[in-house]
Amino acid sequence: MKKTLIISFFLGIILISAIGTSRVDLKSENERIEHTIKSPNYGKPGAAVTLNYSIPKQLQTNQSIVIPIELLSTSARLNVGLSSSEGVKVLSQPTTELELEQGSTLIEVALLTPPKSGLYYLYLNAQEISDDGQNLLSRSLAIPLYIGISSNSYI
Repeated sequence: MKKTLIISFFLGIILISAIGTSRVDLKSENERIEHTIKSPNYGKPGAAVTLNYSIPKQLQTNQSIVIPIELLSTSARLNVGLSSSEGVKVLSQPTTELELEQGSTLIEVALLTPPKSGLYYLYLNAQEISDDGQNLLSRSLAIPLYIGISSNSYI
């Protein structure tokens, strides 16, 4: 069992480094999984936004959950938009324009999971805003929600 866990861990690291856009923190506190999506340093230019979030380890159908999301950026202001896969209901929308104190801010998003098991997403679009109110670079991010199934089913 321990050997399988270690092999799975290293395969996950190899898979994520091949993708190059995210890093998984394999910490589980209070039955939650923490995850970080780092700002890319390659490819098309985009907003330098890093996303930290924590989701319950086991998501069930028709469950109300709250996902704490920390946004980190070099910009002092961000315009944030949220949407989700069909079936996932976003119950609380954060303020669209956020002031970042010391480069980060925390928002909490309340969701109602769908009645059907499967892989769903919470989509977040973050756009930097200049001091004079102009929109600068943006970045789109997605948080996977494994409802009623193990995340290992899709690896």
